[in-house]
Amino acid sequence: MRDASEGGKPQISETAPHARIGRLLPVVTLYLASLAACGSQTAPPPSIPADAVQGLNASSTRVLAAIDVADDALAPDELTSILEDAEYTSGAERTFTGGGDIRSVTVRVLKFRSASGGQSYLDWLDGHAGEILGTVDLSTTIGIDGAKAPVYGHLPGGCCPKEVPVYLTGWSDGAKIVTVLVLGPAADERAVASLAAEVHRATGGSEGDA
Repeated sequence: MRDASEGGKPQISETAPHARIGRLLPVVTLYLASLAACGSQTAPPPSIPADAVQGLNASSTRVLAAIDVADDALAPDELTSILEDAEYTSGAERTFTGGGDIRSVTVRVLKFRSASGGQSYLDWLDGHAGEILGTVDLSTTIGIDGAKAPVYGHLPGGCCPKEVPVYLTGWSDGAKIVTVLVLGPAADERAVASLAAEVHRATGGSEGDA
């Protein structure tokens, strides 16, 4: 290496620490970029089989982002915040329709990172079911896989001859929440219990914490 006093520039050895760091920078940058890409990926939506409700026609599956779930609420921002804190990962919805006494059954499967996250959504639902149904005229429970699931019902008020009962139930399968919305003249606690058991079997039963 020539001395700087001789007019030449000092020659830096490639083995100097800052030279080695310079060679590593592209590798580190690529690694960090790959981590960011992994973090931005969304979880695949859960499956709702086309035969989850027998005797009715299945629609195509609709993928639910957190904002779609929050649309149920009168205060969507509040529910969005709850879903974020609960680590909501993915969801799906499928509606089954027919012309009989049960006119439609809407099934939702919502996935969270943990069972406690899913329970946060059920806690919200317990206090806000009326925002989905209009009003809650009755509240009871049904048995799902040995556990109790709440049922909320909206009954015709008599002012509209075409109004029919609407029932909503929801339960936890570990980190997965399943809700079933039933509409039709024959909708009642017994019909909801039967449909919920059918959907529970079709959507895979219990799952542990993710």
